[in-house]
Amino acid sequence: GNFIGTNAALSTGLGNSYQGIGITGSGSTDNLIGGTTSGDGNVIAHNTFDGIGISSGTGNSILGNRIHSNGAANDDIAIDLLDNGVTANDTAGTPPDQDTGANDLQNFPVLFTAAVNGTDLQITGQLPTDGLTTQYRIEFFNNPLGTEDPSGHGEARVYLGAVTVTTNGSGVANISTTLNGVSVAVGDRISATATEILNPAQVGVNDLLAYGSTSEMSLNLPATPANTSPTITSNGGLASISLNVAENTTAVTDVNATDPEAPPQTLTYSIIGGADQLLFDIDANTGVLTFKTAPDFESPTDVGTNNVYNVTVQVSDGAGGTDTQAIAVTVTNQAISSISYTGTGTVVAGTPYTLNLSANEDATSWTINWGDGTIETIAGNPSSATHVYDAQAGGLTFNVTAAATDADGTIYTNRLYVPSWAGTDLVHIYQGNDALFSGTMAPLSDGLDDHIEVIQGPNGNLFVSSEISDSVLEYTTNGTLIGTFVAAGSGGLNGSAGMAFGPNGDLYVASYVNSQVLRFDGTTGDFVEVVVSSGTGGLDSPLGLNFGPDGQLYVASRGGNKILRFDPETGSLDTGFDGSVGGMTEDFTFGPDGHIYAVDASNARIVQLDATDGTLLSVFVASGAGGLGYPAGIAFGPDGNLYVGDQASHAIRMYDGSTGAYLGDHVTSGSGGLVKPAYFVFEANQQVAVISNTGPSQVLPVAQTTPEDTTITFSTANGNAITVDDGTAATDTRLQVFLSVDGFNGTLTLSQTTNLSFPGGANGTSSMVIWGTEADINAALEGMVFTPNLHYNGSANITVETKLAADLQGLYEFENAGNVGQDTSVGVLQTGTKFGSAAVVVDGTRGNVLNLDGSGDYIEIPSPGFGDPDQVTMAAWVNVDASEAGWPRIMEMNSVASITYESSAKKLYGWGYDGTDWYAHAYVIDLNAEGWTHVTFSWTESTLTGQLYVNGVAVTPDETWTLNAPGGVADGSTYIGAHPSGSDNLNGMVDDARVYTRIVSAAEIAAIAGDAHTATGTIPVTVTAVNNGPALLNFAGTPTFTEGGAAVTLDSDLNAVDLELDALNGGAGNYSGASTTIVRNGGANADDVFAFIDGNGITRSGSTLLKSGQVIATFDTTTTPGQLVITFTDANGQIPTSVNVDNILRQVTYANSSDAPPASVTLDWTFNDGNTTNSQGSGGALLATGSKTVNITATNDAPQINASSPLNSIAEDDV
Repeated sequence: GNFIGTNAALSTGLGNSYQGIGITGSGSTDNLIGGTTSGDGNVIAHNTFDGIGISSGTGNSILGNRIHSNGAANDDIAIDLLDNGVTANDTAGTPPDQDTGANDLQNFPVLFTAAVNGTDLQITGQLPTDGLTTQYRIEFFNNPLGTEDPSGHGEARVYLGAVTVTTNGSGVANISTTLNGVSVAVGDRISATATEILNPAQVGVNDLLAYGSTSEMSLNLPATPANTSPTITSNGGLASISLNVAENTTAVTDVNATDPEAPPQTLTYSIIGGADQLLFDIDANTGVLTFKTAPDFESPTDVGTNNVYNVTVQVSDGAGGTDTQAIAVTVTNQAISSISYTGTGTVVAGTPYTLNLSANEDATSWTINWGDGTIETIAGNPSSATHVYDAQAGGLTFNVTAAATDADGTIYTNRLYVPSWAGTDLVHIYQGNDALFSGTMAPLSDGLDDHIEVIQGPNGNLFVSSEISDSVLEYTTNGTLIGTFVAAGSGGLNGSAGMAFGPNGDLYVASYVNSQVLRFDGTTGDFVEVVVSSGTGGLDSPLGLNFGPDGQLYVASRGGNKILRFDPETGSLDTGFDGSVGGMTEDFTFGPDGHIYAVDASNARIVQLDATDGTLLSVFVASGAGGLGYPAGIAFGPDGNLYVGDQASHAIRMYDGSTGAYLGDHVTSGSGGLVKPAYFVFEANQQVAVISNTGPSQVLPVAQTTPEDTTITFSTANGNAITVDDGTAATDTRLQVFLSVDGFNGTLTLSQTTNLSFPGGANGTSSMVIWGTEADINAALEGMVFTPNLHYNGSANITVETKLAADLQGLYEFENAGNVGQDTSVGVLQTGTKFGSAAVVVDGTRGNVLNLDGSGDYIEIPSPGFGDPDQVTMAAWVNVDASEAGWPRIMEMNSVASITYESSAKKLYGWGYDGTDWYAHAYVIDLNAEGWTHVTFSWTESTLTGQLYVNGVAVTPDETWTLNAPGGVADGSTYIGAHPSGSDNLNGMVDDARVYTRIVSAAEIAAIAGDAHTATGTIPVTVTAVNNGPALLNFAGTPTFTEGGAAVTLDSDLNAVDLELDALNGGAGNYSGASTTIVRNGGANADDVFAFIDGNGITRSGSTLLKSGQVIATFDTTTTPGQLVITFTDANGQIPTSVNVDNILRQVTYANSSDAPPASVTLDWTFNDGNTTNSQGSGGALLATGSKTVNITATNDAPQINASSPLNSIAEDDV
């Protein structure tokens, strides 16, 4: 190359008074200054102005030159495009560098780092330019500290080397290279130029053809000491590692690194790759690597779905130094080690009971022993399970146990308490599914000898009986003696054996020696009575004792080889129950399918009995199966398997709960010193007391009969009393009783109305609704009188309906799709108005219900509604949609009370308002997942007392607090599914919404929640027909017959009346079978001649009377001369109606044939209704009588010659 402006020694300038090299003119293009081959470069120094100035032209390449010490002014630089000093890079567009001019005003590189590491120089930076996917040659230069150009750009004092880079689609090329074998001191200024490569094929061949425009010098970058990258040291510091992490945890590892710099640089951790990187988080400061969501082995979410999660982490020192580590995280299956199941302590019989389930690891199934003989296995990993206890189980407390299963097996954590009948005289305790021996309790020193049974009572404590001590002791579940519960020998107890708490809460104990079952107070242990006497039903040496799900008492009669069933209150034997076991019966239990599983000790087997009639169904565990020698105690465990105490082997054996197959010994022979295990129990982690929901009931008399027009009095004395009951022992519960006579065929009159009100109907009418206490209503029903309608006969059934509806001001059952807000209570109805798309839909569980979509749907019962009561009880069935996410109102009475659900916190609220503050009662429950749930809130403003109920059971609030939030005016308006403002809409369904203006009792609420709020019955009443006597009416006038004249009509106004006959033929009457007799008072007289005139469609033919050509009556005047008998008939198809009969009677004529008739005759009329068969009612045929006087006008009859008289003489002139 050349020396331009300087000597070869570079020590002095040669007096060049302009630029070292100047390129100008429009044709100054494609020039090459220097080159890429060694020796091609020029030295351009000590010139007055720019080293190289390019004022126009493009494609000028400046390569491999050393340019320095030129021009003293700031605008005199090593390479100057446009001759105006440094031209800033054009970065405004995309791609950048779109400006034009000398050498296309090619942008210069931007350097980021220049790190000195001995004779190596590590450089990073970027070139922003307009060439897309274009190559550029980047040349680097060093300027020892103090020799750099005043402009800050360049110079190019020492050529260091070059690198080729390629731009991306945005016109940016990244620069990262290490120049080896260079001499650069820390603090030297590093600069660079960029030259476009126009023809890569000519690189190294022909520089003139290969290269295009060169940029100005870049901004100088001070050289710094080389950074040493940090090093990841954790987990062996390898580039790739594998880790195992247990499922259901988020922690993975701590990524640690070291940095050799002093002082150490701040390290930053990040995730930079891996197929599953989006599933991880890393703390940038600490390097703690975690899963965002705990992985589930059973449901892997890694890309390969094989439970191997891949992630790459990086540590950076902020100075370009980095290190990475690829981590393969294998998620391992975690065995279930702990489970939990919880629920409320009470449930209303017949309503769903929810048991919440959880485990430290996902289960593949849960098995739940509900305690009533029902054992349920649910596949998957549900968060809860539900069960409905039968109504007959009311009063009983059931011990609930459960087990969870996964790939590693089945686990339960319940303790097993096993009494040792002989030898150790202890109760042995074993823990969980592994039956780990964990100690003993109830030693001989406590006063127990020959332990027989351990049970867990309703209070959660343990009760232990013993044969020789004749007593029952009470313990806590940790084995601490509480005291003697049943004293030795109390009530004659001799050989205390099997025990069970009954529906009444009392403890029943089998007295083995004297073959009795005794009852003791369930709270005090005091003797109450002998329930079952010795020998009843063959009771002999009773041992095991249980209450069935049906509430009946079952007793194992060891000597009788059977199980007997008794009524727990009366002790009466159920003779229809067989119960034969086949051998000595020690103990039994209720199990799957409701069957009884009983020990047959004589034959070393377990048999299955039908719990309905006690018939032997099968041998469930074969004789001697699994080495069974002498079975005694028996129970189904939390896992659904059957556990049997074998006194022959001193072990607890386990059999499959479905097949009876031997599975192994749960407690091995003699474990923990066990000898002769007796009747054992698994500790319940949850107990549930079943509340009876019997609700109201009625005692109605049998069918009643009364004669027509005769009353019935319902009373105890008459043996037909009517009584109602609320389902509890109390008599002050307010009830609603509806009384109605079918067809309004009579009236009902109560014996008294004290303290009663009538929201519907009225006393003394055919229908009434009564509100009052149970006692007052029963007093009114005692002596109630039924009065049939006058002359009514037939059915007059009385409907009696008793409801828990006294003071029920609003009832919304949502049965009418055409009137969604219909109030079906009684009295003043408060029908609601629907808003939005609120509608009645059919639900598979509850039938017709109200459906609300959560967006403007609700029912408003407008003011005055229910007013501003001091006491209010609101209740409803609600099914909150799973998607509900707000604060929906289930029911709210404006500024009085509210039932609200907070979906985010899973809280049910009962709110009560006192005019200033709202009082909250919150209970945690996930209504989004519960399905149909019955909710109730009662509120008394004057005492600020509120109570929440869930599914009929009073719940203890998880929190209570007061909110000072002025409400509106308590105007009685009420809302179903919304706040009074129309907001906070419910997304879900509602049914049977109720508003009472009193505090409804807990027993009533339990019954309402159990849909047992109504008892309905009918008293069949028959009013028997009594034949009502007929009548002859309207005898009018006195007809006159003139001797020898025409016959006269007797009475043209006469009516025959008969209630029964007139009612026939659709009310037109049918007198068939009736008759009328007319005869002279005093007896028949042949001078009396009766006949008929035609008319009114009735004609005479012979001795018959015709209507429409058909005979409707016959008459007889010949049998008894002087007597007329008319008999009516429908035998010919024509009915003698009431009108026909009247017309016939009115068309009877009379004549007297005597030459010397009396001045008058009195004719007696007799009407016979023909009730010879009592078809018209009891009493036989009845008569109606009347009389009619006929005046007779005599006439002077002409003399007559009796031709048969002899003529003895004749005077002259006689004819």
